[in-house]
Amino acid sequence: MTRPTTAELTKLQVVCSLFHPLVGGDLYLARQIKESIEAALPEEVDQAKTFLEKAQKLALQMNACAPQSAISHVDLSGTPFSMLIFRAKLLFAVKSICRFNKATVVLSGLKEALCPEGRRWSPKKAQEYEDAITFARAFCQQRSRPTSRIHLVIY
Repeated sequence: MTRPTTAELTKLQVVCSLFHPLVGGDLYLARQIKESIEAALPEEVDQAKTFLEKAQKLALQMNACAPQSAISHVDLSGTPFSMLIFRAKLLFAVKSICRFNKATVVLSGLKEALCPEGRRWSPKKAQEYEDAITFARAFCQQRSRPTSRIHLVIY
């Protein structure tokens, strides 16, 4: 049995949160839904963003997405890291899901924004990465209702 990658686990988390009434705790069914969504995607597109869009569209079509749950995507790839931009994107994501009881925020491209291709991963960059994750967790927790549950998935 091969060990799943971070991307695979992220996609499974998205499927489990969007199709929770349908999937429950059945990871086999969640994996089948994930693989069917991936099979419908073209090869050359951005997998993370397109996968989220297809999964949300399918959940709405199947009426499996309960009105108490939502998902939001924060994409930091393609831009240099700035704490101000990071905070603004997180705020936009939390504002879009704040009325739901259960929500998932998918954070992608953080490593690429902090350390672009061709650059070295230094201890300082690793500390900035950990600080950004800590900030994102605290930010989501502070700006959500006490009764809501927000899951932060880092991709």
